[in-house]
Amino acid sequence: MRGKPYTLAGRTQCLKHWALEFNIAYATVRERLNAGHDLHTALTAPILGNCELDHTSIIAVWRRWITAPLVTDISENNLT
Repeated sequence: MRGKPYTLAGRTQCLKHWALEFNIAYATVRERLNAGHDLHTALTAPILGNCELDHTSIIAVWRRWITAPLVTDISENNLT
């Protein structure tokens, strides 16, 4: 076995094989583990799209949205 062994439910294998078995990108699992998640959560948490959003990311998106300038002239934005 190459790489660090990870054990889940009494089975031990490398992270790449766990990712293949759970049909999730290896990079996603590795990032989740680096963020402090346990192996089970890293493998089974739902995929959120192109990025994993934590509470700080959600707050940052929300802040950008509420501070965005309002559209005042529809014709400038080709929405007519």
